[in-house]
Parts: sequence; structure tokens; C-alpha cells
Amino acid sequence: MTTELAGMAEVTQLILDAELARLRRISDEVAGLRAAIADLDRDVRARAGQLAEPQDADCARMAGRDGPWLDWVAARRRALMGALADAAARREAQRVVTRRAFGRVEAISGLEQLGEAEQKQRAQRRLFTDAR
Repeated sequence: MTTELAGMAEVTQLILDAELARLRRISDEVAGLRAAIADLDRDVRARAGQLAEPQDADCARMAGRDGPWLDWVAARRRALMGALADAAARREAQRVVTRRAFGRVEAISGLEQLGEAEQKQRAQRRLFTDAR
């Protein structure tokens, strides 16, 4: 029984490691998307700061390119937010899977400990009955 549990413990640990790696990859993706959104917002704030300053030689404003750029920024932000929502949903689903894998590892570990305790108890009983 203990060799079966040891094999199961090894397999469940491998599964947990794989699920944790998936969770880490998705979490990294979420962090990257958040960083991209923050960069975009920072660029918009920087441009707004430039426009607040009196400058006569702002080529982009003179060429009328601020409007299309702001439209692009809005579209890009929407796309990034959609991707972020998707990644966050996948991360939550992966957390459930990872939590289940962790529970299996813990259950097998508990069974192993229970088996070890039973073996010790049997050995103590044998010693006690042999000593009589």
C-alpha cells in the first residue's frame, strides 16, 4: 500500500507542479497586459502634459494627428482590456484547477502519514505482545 501511495504522491506532485507552472504563465501574462495598459496611460498623460504647455511648433498638433492617435490609443486600450479580462478569467479558472491539485497532494500526504502511524502502531503492538 505504501508503494502505491508513494507512486500516487509522486504523480500528484508532478500534476501540481504542472498546474502551478500554468498558473504562473497566466499570471505573467496578466502582469504584462497590466503593464502595457499602464504604459499606454502614461503616454496619454505625457502627451496631455505636452499639449498643456504653450508650444507653437507642435508638428503633430499642427498636422492634426492628435485625434487619430487618441482614437488609436482608445482602440488599443479596449483591446488590451479585453485581453486582460480574458487572461484574468483564465487565471481564476486555473486557480481552481491548481487548488484541486494541491488538495490531492495534501490528501495523499495525509494518507501516507496515516499509513505510517498505523505501521508504527502495529510494530508497537507486536513489541508489546512479544514482550509478554
